[in-house]
Parts: sequence; C-alpha cells; structure tokens
Amino acid sequence: MPMRNSAAAAVRTTALLLALFGVMPISAKAADTTSPVTAITIVRKDGHKDGVATMTVSGSKAKLRSITRHAMQAWPVRDGQGALILVVEKKHYLLRYYDLDSGRRRNLGAVPFDYASLQETKLAGEGWAFALSGTDPATGQPLTLVGSTDAMPGVLPGEASPMFTGDTLTCSTPEGRKTIKVASLLGTNLDDIYTPPQTSAASPEYLQVFPNGTAMTVNHDGTVHKGRWHTDGTTLHIISGSINLSIPQSSIEKVTGVPAGTKFSVRLLQPLSSRVEKEGMIVHAVSIEPLVVDGSIFLPEGSAIDGTVTHANGVGWGFKHETAALTIVWNRATTPDGHTLAIDARTFEVENAQEKVNANGRVQGIRSTGTAGNSAENGVLTFAGIDPIAYIFASAAGSAVLGFAEPEILYNGGTELILEYVKPVITTQTYPFSVLPSATTTAQREHLQALVKTLPFRTRTKAGNKVSDLTNLVFIGSPEALHRAFAAAGWLPSDELNAGSTFRTLKTLSGNHTYTQAPMSVLLLDERAPIYTLSKTTNTFASRHHLRVFPTTAEWDDQTVLTASSTQDIGIAFSRKQKTFIHVIDEHIDNERSKIVNDLKFTGCVTSLDMVPRPWVPTDAYNSTGDRLLTDGQVAVVHLSSCDNPRTTPEVVPPPPNRFQRSTRNTALTIRNSLYRGNLIYQGISGSFKVRDYLRSSSELPEDYGAWRKTDASGTQYQEAGAGPRLLQRTFRPHDRLATPDVPYQPAVNHKWDPPRYELALEGGYLHFRETDLSFVDTLLVSADPADPYFELDLYDQVNDGWTAGGTVTVNSWKYFSNEFSYFRQQGKYTLGIGVYVGDPNHPDDDEDSAFDSARVGLTTRQFEYNLLAHMRPPTSRWRPYVAVGPTFQLISLSDSPLKKPAGPFKLGLSNLGLIKAAFDFGRTAPLDGGGTFQFGLQYGGGIKYRISPRVMMRADYRETWSRNPDIIRNSYENFDIDFNDGNYTSDVFVVKPTAKFFQDRFTLGVAFTF
Repeated sequence: MPMRNSAAAAVRTTALLLALFGVMPISAKAADTTSPVTAITIVRKDGHKDGVATMTVSGSKAKLRSITRHAMQAWPVRDGQGALILVVEKKHYLLRYYDLDSGRRRNLGAVPFDYASLQETKLAGEGWAFALSGTDPATGQPLTLVGSTDAMPGVLPGEASPMFTGDTLTCSTPEGRKTIKVASLLGTNLDDIYTPPQTSAASPEYLQVFPNGTAMTVNHDGTVHKGRWHTDGTTLHIISGSINLSIPQSSIEKVTGVPAGTKFSVRLLQPLSSRVEKEGMIVHAVSIEPLVVDGSIFLPEGSAIDGTVTHANGVGWGFKHETAALTIVWNRATTPDGHTLAIDARTFEVENAQEKVNANGRVQGIRSTGTAGNSAENGVLTFAGIDPIAYIFASAAGSAVLGFAEPEILYNGGTELILEYVKPVITTQTYPFSVLPSATTTAQREHLQALVKTLPFRTRTKAGNKVSDLTNLVFIGSPEALHRAFAAAGWLPSDELNAGSTFRTLKTLSGNHTYTQAPMSVLLLDERAPIYTLSKTTNTFASRHHLRVFPTTAEWDDQTVLTASSTQDIGIAFSRKQKTFIHVIDEHIDNERSKIVNDLKFTGCVTSLDMVPRPWVPTDAYNSTGDRLLTDGQVAVVHLSSCDNPRTTPEVVPPPPNRFQRSTRNTALTIRNSLYRGNLIYQGISGSFKVRDYLRSSSELPEDYGAWRKTDASGTQYQEAGAGPRLLQRTFRPHDRLATPDVPYQPAVNHKWDPPRYELALEGGYLHFRETDLSFVDTLLVSADPADPYFELDLYDQVNDGWTAGGTVTVNSWKYFSNEFSYFRQQGKYTLGIGVYVGDPNHPDDDEDSAFDSARVGLTTRQFEYNLLAHMRPPTSRWRPYVAVGPTFQLISLSDSPLKKPAGPFKLGLSNLGLIKAAFDFGRTAPLDGGGTFQFGLQYGGGIKYRISPRVMMRADYRETWSRNPDIIRNSYENFDIDFNDGNYTSDVFVVKPTAKFFQDRFTLGVAFTF
C-alpha cells in the first residue's frame, strides 16, 4: 500500500535535494539482494541484564551494526531478513519485529517473561509465523505466544515445547501433545464477517477480527465498537472497552458480504475543491475495479459511488486557516444495472497525492509555508539576510522559480481515490465477470504458457547491468491500440532524463510544483529499451504508478506481443545500502499488475484476460535499489481490441483562486508563518517535535496490506476449464522482427531544444556614470571688521566609472514577454574633496593660507530590479534580442559603510523583521556618517541572448538606471550649523545644485543556465 507522506525537517530536505540533483529520477545505484544476517549478539555492560542488540552482516567483508538498545534476547528470523527482539521498556517486556534492511520495527505486544525460546515456520504464499515460549511468572506455568509480523494474537497458557509441522503447531500440555491449526491462532482463517451466538440482547450482531490484532463488533443498532482480540485456537476472546467476549470459534457463522476494511479504487467524475465544497454537497465517483471477495464480485467496475461532504474548510484569504481539509462519507453505490447498495466507506487515500488522509477519512491539505521548497527558500534567505536588497531579490526570485505551494485541495476530475469500508455490508448479490480468459482448456492454457516461457522476465539497469524489476504483464495487440488504451486510462508518457526534466523534478520534490511526467531510470529487457515509459500520479513525485513496455520478437495469431514491468513508487527514503535517497516501491508488485489490468479493462479495450503461472520466475526477489519484490509469479496476459473508441472519464480542472486572491493569501500566510514560527522558542519546540515524528515515522514499520488489489482474474472461474467460450488453437512464433509502434508514445520531436521556462544567469561588466560631478557646497565666513581675513570652505564630490556584477532570474511566462528579477552590486569610485581658503582683504589676489584634501572610496549601489522583457523573436529562436523596462529599488552607500544586522530581540527570532528594521535605521543615517540612501528608480535598456546549447545561453546586456541624485554632501550636512567664537563673523552657505537626475549605465556579459 502507498505510505502516507510525512513532513521532513529542513536538514533532511536539503540533503535530499542535494542527493537527487543531477541524478533524477531516483534510480538504480547498486543492485544486489539483502545481505543475510549471520548472527545477532547482545552487548551488555557489567551488572546489566539488557544491552545493545548488534547484528553481523555477511558480505565481501563482515560488518557489525547496532539494531536497538535495552535488548534482553534476539533471534534472526525469515532467513536473516528480520529479527525478533525481546526488549525491556519502563520495566515492561515487549516483543518487537525488526526489518533488518530498513531498520524499521513493529511492536508485537507485551510478554510477561524476560527469557524465552523461539520457533518459526514458513507458511503458504508469503506467510510466516513464530512461537515464543517461556514461563509466566504470575502463574509459574508455561506460556506460548504465537504471532506473525503483524501481531501476536495466539495465546496458549499452560502449553510448552511448540513445534511447527506444515500448517499446524503442536505443543505439550499436562494432558499430552496438542495440535492446532496455525491459521486459527493467527486469525488468517477468520478474515470474513461472522455472527456470534445471540446469547443476550447485548450480543453483537456481527464481528470481525484483523491480522494486526484489532477487532470490530457491530451491534444491532449499527453502532461499531473497536477493540483487541486473541485466541487459543479454540476460543475467540474480544476485548472492546468494558465488553469482554469469549466465543468458541466453532460457534460463529460466516455471513456473506463485504467485510469492513475492504479497499477498492474509484475515480472522481467531477473536480473536487476545498474552495467550493460545502457540508452536505454530493460528490460523484465511479469504481474502476471490481470488488472481489472470496472469488465473487459484489460491486462491479463502473458502479456509481456517491458520497456526502461532512466537513470542508478552505484556506481562502489565509487569515483563518493555513491548511484546507475535506471529509467525505461515501454512503451509496449504484451498479451498472441500477441496483442500489447502501455502504459506509471512508477515503483511505488519495492515490499518489501529497495530501495526507487521517484515520477518520479527512483529507488534510498541505501547509504552503511548511513545504520543502519553502524551507529551501528560507535557507537561501538566511544567507541573503546580510543585505536587504539581496533579501528582496531572493524573496522575489525564489517565489518566481520555486513558486508558492497551493494550499487548497484541488483535484481534477479523474483523480483516483482508495476507499475503505468502515462497516461490513451484508449482501448476497453478486455479479458476473465482465472479461473471460481466452484459454479455456488445458491444452490452450499450456500453449499460452509456452508463449510466455519464450519471453524474458527480468530487466536490468543500463548502467551497471544489475538485475532489477520483474515483468508481470503481456499485451497481445497493436502498440497503437495499447497507446490509445493507456491514454484513455489517464497514463502519461514520462519525459526524457535531461537537465530540464531534472529541474522540474526538483521543483516537484520541493512540494511547490506538480510535474506528472517526470522521467524514469533507464532499464533494459534483453538489452532492449522500452518503447513506452508510462506513469500516473496526482500531484507528487514521491509516489506514482509506472511501467515500462518492451518489444518482443514473438507473435500470437499474427498479433504483436509486448511485455511490461510495473511497480508503484510509494515514497522516498534513505537507503542504508546505497547511502543515498531512493524511491521505495510497494513490494507486493501484484498490486500494480492488477491496477494496470483494471485500468485497461475499464476503457473497454480488453477482450480477454489470462493469468499464466510462471514457476520459473522467483516469487521473492530484489530490484536494483534493494527493494523487495513479492509476487505469485503469474503474468497477466491482456488481449486488446483495436481500441478505437475507448471509455474514459472527464478530467475537469477545478479553478484556482484568482491572481489577486492568491497574492493576498500567500502574503498573509507568509506573514502569519513569520510571526508565529519565526522565533527560537517555536523553532526549538517545533524542531523537537519534527525530530520525534521523523524518528517515529522512520522507525515504525508501516502496516502491510499485502496484495489487496483484485481483478476479474481473481475469481475461481479462471481455474475451471471451459468457463468461457471455446476458442480455436492459438499460434505463436518467435522471429527476428521487433514490434515497433507506428505512433510512438514519446513525441517524435526532440525536447532538448524546447523553449526554456527559466533562465538563471550570472553577469559582470563595466559601470559608467553619465555625470561625474555630484554636488558643491561653499561656506564663506566674513567679518564685520574689514581688517579681518575671510575664510572659505569648499566641499565637493565626484564619481567615476567602475565595475558591476550580479545575477538574474528570468521567467518566460509568455511567448514574447518575460519577467526578469535581478540583483546587481555596482561599485564606482567616489571622491570627496575639501578646500580651505584664507583671504587677506589688503591683498585680495594672494591667499595667505590654503589647504586642499581629498579622499577616494568606493560608491556602492545595490540594486534589486524587475524588468519586463519584450523579445523580438519567438522563443524557439536561438538568437533573441530584446528591450527591457522596469522599476528598481537601490541602496546607495560608501563602501566603507557597514550594513547593519538585526540586533536586540531580533537575534532570537523574526530575523526578517529585524532585517527590515536594521535596513530602515541604516537608510536614516547620512552616507558620510556610515549610512546609506534608499531610493527608487526607473531602468530601461536591452540586450541579446544566444542559446549555445540546450542548457547554456550567452547574453550581452545594457541597462541605464535613472534615479534622483543622492546628493551625499547635503544629506550628510543637512542640519550643519557653524558656531564661530568671534561674533564679528557671519557665515553664508552657497550650494551649487547637482544635476537633478542620476544616471548609471551598465554594460555586462553573462552566461545563463536554462531549464
């Protein structure tokens, strides 16, 4: 089953993005099976009963690895793939199962003893069981506990020396040896709906038990009670609140119907939006797979499924809610023949979506300010926080490139949900299978199996030639018909792996972008590349359905034979073996086989379906990344029609909020997040919770639902010869000609040279000032006594050319127009000159005393720019001249003037607000006193871009910035007053006003990376 995604800490997010950059999609690194664990030892300190359980892993070099602390006993099980460890926790003894490859665990329950002996056995299919025997200190009697990787429901008091024989367990009792069916102890034979003896009015009407140790009882009034259960193989004990039932297993009667916990898939027939859905609204969907129980179909595919919205809240303007939520109670099913069935089901999961669903069926939207992309953007802003202009640029450019995650729940029509029955449905109405096998006799089945045996079944990685996925599908029909069927079912071709698709994949991983055609790793079958690579997802890259269709040289009745491997990615996790992040798949790969069969069958393009056994194929294997592959070994042989008019479902897109509302909402959510979470106290507490949740989610073994998806081929009719119409003997032959589709699923156009969506450029060049003289101030001191000398003080400043460097982010939003965000640091030369003159009134032509001084420093202009670019040529052209115009916001200061940093309480949090305050204080300080001047300007210019390769572009640019003259001297001496001790002197200040406008011309060359 797909695992629910959990929010990752910022550190984990950064590591993930770094690990994945340039190697997307997450794919094969080193393929081998899990190394077997040869021994588990417990290292104890002196005087301690418990210690650290350590395992020895065999391989090219034996390695030691710690499993857990506080271990009392440990046993490697399942051929070294897992371990049972008896631990002590808060003076209680617990038995845990550990998956040794992932390091995850599951608590199986409390045990009363600190020492025990263990027996294990393999059961039919994928089953496994163990028996743990010890002495109960409370009674002094032996006690045997029986369980599996799910739970420990078998409790055998007074029984010792357990021994497995086949599917039975034999124990010693005071009366002698006793034999019990393992299925009776694990409850695997109790997976239906039962009615217990009605001994009183309080007796439940129905009951169910589940492999994970939970139980459910349904009263006559329809109320449901949940609890726990255990058994000694004879009597079923159910504890639910204050109710304690002890029921002989032989007295319960099976009831026909659909058990609670049964899952099936539906497809929305309408868009679903948290913006418009209100309580009481009806939601319509259609089932896309048959609901099969015990080989009978109780709800056929194509049934209308209706639900009622019981809770809905949108984010709206972002003032009340940060996240959206929707709860739908699915309460009615209508079969294609018009039969109506009352159901009680919840949304279990939105297929391949980033939204999570809780135990009550509530779909919980994401928090925009909590995505990986937002965390990455905040990390960049932290580094940019030293410069307020760089901070503005990073905020604008980051939002433009990474985007702002949509917090509303917006599902297109056609989105697929997994529903789960909350209560059992009692019904005897069943429906026939819609698709029958082509091979109905033993001879025909053997002949079809002979065809399958000629086909390769194990893919390999292109890099390293490591064994990987198993094939599990065979298609008989034209590639074009298969193309039409998959397109009608909503499957999309994956893009080629290149820098552009890698960039889009990274944006999808950030949580702020949806990319439904992300590339796959390259796998080969018999050294042949796939002709189709297809996937289906909702709004995340972490999970998706995907398959690869390969050509073969076989034909069946003059029809093309194709084969495919399919798996479902269910999450991203860190692989201890690969030392990197990899896609984790649903190890029960038969689920994906059933998913694809049902999707194609729903289109009406499948004429027959056969399940062909392959005893030569391993049923327990590992792919190239170390994921386990569990299968029954069969392959689904799908016979296709021409598929000229496939059945499909509408894919109506729900409208998002308009641009004004999105902008206002995103601003409100950002401010709310900064005020609420932007302090060390919150970050410390939140970080602790995140670490705790991460450790829990990464350490707890998710519930294993097994191969739960069913198809028409899951029925018992497929085991009967002659169940369908008798067909003529089929013929097949291998030849050297490969099947090649006339209409390839991948577009024929090479997408390398597609117009880029984003351009990230670094530029540098020459800075020129049109006017070099800024201002001149003349202060004249004249005495009332003509015999006294006069004094003159002159201040003037000049600027000279220099250099410039910066970066730009260009978003090509339209065909001929683009949005460009830039940050440039421009540094010229600033000269402050001072002249002092002393004049003799008797000799006015001679200066008795004069002094001149000047100082040269850098004049720094930090600019944040937005330009609207208008291109002269279409985006497909490699040469693109353009003109640009837009506003700038600039900070002009002397290079010796240090920028102020957030101080005081802002060091503890809300650093962005502290940066704004520090920048405001800096701007209020005169430049010659160590401050700067903030001002707006107008920028215009043009340039030319040349795309030298698909991902590299050269550019030459000219910009002129027109702004108010900073008038540094006047700003610095605005309130200056001359206080002369001699009262005879008076002062006059003469100001030669500078040019009103300040022009800065920039000529740059740069290189841009395009995506």
